Amino acid sequence: MVTGQILRAFGSHRVVFVEFLAAIALVTLLAFFYSRGLLPIIIITTVLGFVVQGAQAGLNALVAEFYPTSIRSTGVGWALGIGRVGAIIGPIIGGIMLSFDMPISRTFLMCSVPAVIAAIAIFTMMKRVRSGIAKPQDDAPIIMN
Repeated sequence: MVTGQILRAFGSHRVVFVEFLAAIALVTLLAFFYSRGLLPIIIITTVLGFVVQGAQAGLNALVAEFYPTSIRSTGVGWALGIGRVGAIIGPIIGGIMLSFDMPISRTFLMCSVPAVIAAIAIFTMMKRVRSGIAKPQDDAPIIMN
C-alpha cells in the first residue's frame, strides 16, 4: 500500500531507480558492517528488505506501462517468470561464491551487481522515455512524473 502511494506520487521510473540505488548502498554497507555485531546487520537488512520489496512492486508497475492492454498480462507474466529464474539462480551463485572461500565482504559486494545493472537499465529507460525514443502505451496507467 505504501509503495503504491509512493509510486503514484513520484512516478514508477524515479522510485524504482532510487530504490535500486538504495539497494546498492545498503548491500555495500552490509559488506563493511557485517562483522560489527548483530544490530547493524538487523538494521541494514530490515531497510534493505523494504527497499527490495518496493523495487519489485515498482518493477511490476513499470513493466505494465510498456505493454498494450491486449498482451499486458503476457508481458508482465514473462517479466515475473524471468524474475523467478533469477530467484532460483541467485542463491546457487551465492553458494558457489561461498564455496570458493571468498571473503564475505566481497561476496556481498558481488551481490550488488544485479542492482547496479537494474539501476543502469532503469536510468536508460528514463532517458529514452524523456527523449521520446520509447514511450509507455497510451492505454497503460502511466505513473511516471
